Amino acid sequence: MTEYVFISSWSMGDALPEGSGVGQYEFNPTTGALKLIRMLNDTGKLNVTHIDEKRNILYALDESAELPTMRAGGGGAIHTFRLDPVTGACEQISCVPTFCPHPAYLTLDTTGKYIVVAHHGSHSCITKIGEDDAGTYYPVVEFDDSLVELLSVNEDGTVGEILDAVKHTGSGPGTRQKNPHPHSANMSPSGSLFAVCDKGNDGVYMYKIDRENDKLIACGPPHMTPPGTMPRYCVYHPTQPFFYHNCEGSVDVFAYRYDEEGNLDSLGSFSSMAADHVRQIDAMYVQQGLCMHPSGNFLYDVIYGAEMVAVYRINQEDGSLTLIQNQPVGYEWSRGGTLSPDGRFLVVTCFKGNKAVVFRIGDDGRISPTGNEYDHPAAAYATFWRP
Repeated sequence: MTEYVFISSWSMGDALPEGSGVGQYEFNPTTGALKLIRMLNDTGKLNVTHIDEKRNILYALDESAELPTMRAGGGGAIHTFRLDPVTGACEQISCVPTFCPHPAYLTLDTTGKYIVVAHHGSHSCITKIGEDDAGTYYPVVEFDDSLVELLSVNEDGTVGEILDAVKHTGSGPGTRQKNPHPHSANMSPSGSLFAVCDKGNDGVYMYKIDRENDKLIACGPPHMTPPGTMPRYCVYHPTQPFFYHNCEGSVDVFAYRYDEEGNLDSLGSFSSMAADHVRQIDAMYVQQGLCMHPSGNFLYDVIYGAEMVAVYRINQEDGSLTLIQNQPVGYEWSRGGTLSPDGRFLVVTCFKGNKAVVFRIGDDGRISPTGNEYDHPAAAYATFWRP
């Protein structure tokens, strides 16, 4: 049966390059080759995608700040596509607003009844004026809400209504940390926990779903990372109680042991740069995509600025990480990393390089170029679909 990869195009607010959109590619599981067969959407800056494998549904986040039905503001949206498992055909069946700017990540729970969305929000603010009892005026600065939302999912896979919206608070020391920025939401293998990384306030939050009352319930206070680290993307080990996240303000990956009540115990942090790596003066390194090998033996961390993939071996006893490779990608703004279902290939998307690059994964976890490289404007995120 044919396998597919969906690759999206993204924008930081400027116009998308010509030919942008979500591309559907046929994937050759023997060679790693891709073949573009259609573009699904060329109107919005769709970024993160997610597959409901049970219902053959593709969700794509419109990471914008404004709804087309409003003069300004209104937030982003979730686009839903129905996938035909026999022909591979795709049909958009809904587009639902989230009423919060820049939805950055979504995940579906194991029952298929809920979607959790993390909203980055914007860096924009408004200034109001306040007056104290003495008649002294002072500025009041307000930011967009940066929400974690719980939405319902209908039987046909379309997105229903917003059931709950949790607003994070706080900030960090960095210039991009004036307000919260939830950046990822990932479900644990058991389906009982959702982890949310907030790069705006340096917090890692654990949530459960109250399925009787359709609410998100925080598992205690957030775990706070060192100031300015800006936790970004997170993954769970498939079989062991280990949890990992990378960072936007650090080149370290943080490791934890967790339990089903949402408690995190730190296992330390591990640099993504080899000891002999020579960093250019004033070079900005930002960790981007993070993905766990299906075996649970390896972790892959995409790093913008260094334009490379850091490969870690995972100690199955204590969850610690050993860096085993820094593999150059070759194109600017390495952004996303996605593994094939069988764990034999890694697809890296390059935003400014306008490329999707396919690497082969060896038995030792290390990656090597396949020579399969493809033009895709403003390439952002890739998702595999095996009908």
